Amino acid sequence: MAIPIAWLKRATLCELRGEDASDLEPRLREVVQAQPARAVFRCALTHLQAQAGREEEARAGGSAQPPSARTPFGVPRPVGPS
Repeated sequence: MAIPIAWLKRATLCELRGEDASDLEPRLREVVQAQPARAVFRCALTHLQAQAGREEEARAGGSAQPPSARTPFGVPRPVGPS
């Protein structure tokens, strides 16, 4: 989990410094694919795409939902009666 967070921090620092973070997009895309239940990574990728002027791509990516077998925090849902 440390590596994905490092990419997220780098993207945040680039934005705060006013630097171009487009070179981080492939890395964030890999993180989103590896951890689809973690909404924070999808949001960061969507934000980068929107900042780059690719609003349609950002809208399409932002609508992706995490797997239904997990909660928004990535914790498996309990099985059986509640």
